[in-house]
Amino acid sequence: MKGNLHSEKEILIFNGVMKLMNEGVNIHTIKVADIAKSVGIGKGTVYEYFKSKDELLEKSLIYYMNLSINKAIEKIDNANGFKEKIYTMLEIAKCNVQDFNSGNGFLFSNMGSCEFAYLMKSENEDFKYRENIINESIENVVLVGIKEQVIKGQNNKEYENLVIKSAIIGFANALYCSKFTTENDIYELKEKSYKLIIKGLN
Repeated sequence: MKGNLHSEKEILIFNGVMKLMNEGVNIHTIKVADIAKSVGIGKGTVYEYFKSKDELLEKSLIYYMNLSINKAIEKIDNANGFKEKIYTMLEIAKCNVQDFNSGNGFLFSNMGSCEFAYLMKSENEDFKYRENIINESIENVVLVGIKEQVIKGQNNKEYENLVIKSAIIGFANALYCSKFTTENDIYELKEKSYKLIIKGLN
């Protein structure tokens, strides 16, 4: 992805940010000196690559968001069949909500969803590029469903996109509110979310 084109030193520094966050340090209290120390470089070296701490933190989070999206899309692409692809999307959503060390799931827990959403839109061109890749992945999943005759073509990509995104967001919100905790609960919730998608696209 375009947003992942960084030097080895920049990635090392990004890793320092994530290391501290994984240790429970709140993003608002992270210091440049602590980031540098965590990866064994001098504070001055950090400022050779970033003008400010705010720029460093923003680019770090965007970098990890991009990595998370790339990995997610790869998993979806490797899943066989429409249902498995949808269930893969739901499983990714589950991991992002429940596993604080997983990509944007951890970032949500550390920052708050509204603040995170604002950050993701702060680089408008990069945000649009990310959004296009996600939409393209969803379109490919829909095509698989149409080919398998599980769903009907709606001749409206925006509507198809919205149906799938809405079901996945609803699934994630239910998990986030801790209404579904056991594996059986989660499986039933996946089934309901899948049925909603089937109904919405037929």
